[in-house]
Amino acid sequence: MKGVFFGYVEFSNCEACGAPRYAKDYDDDCVVLPGRLEIAPPTCDYRFDASALKPWHRLDQMVCPRCGGKLLRDWSRDEVYCENARRKVTVHEVDGCPHCSFVSSAP
Repeated sequence: MKGVFFGYVEFSNCEACGAPRYAKDYDDDCVVLPGRLEIAPPTCDYRFDASALKPWHRLDQMVCPRCGGKLLRDWSRDEVYCENARRKVTVHEVDGCPHCSFVSSAP
């Protein structure tokens, strides 16, 4: 069920009680829960190619020269980016009815 987590997705309101819902998207499953998503846009666009890093560079001690945020490495794209270069998703959980939550599986 919970293999690779792809992110949060806004979902339709509950038909029974009208509460807002969101979904957690996993590789084969989708878990729907009552709550509301707050999505903050990126505030920094600093990134560079990871091949520019030298062996003596300690990424955990480096900060973004533009905003002072922490630098992270994306191994799939082989780049280094600022933690503020990605959108931030905050989940606000709300009370819902028993019909608000369910798990949907791929066939």
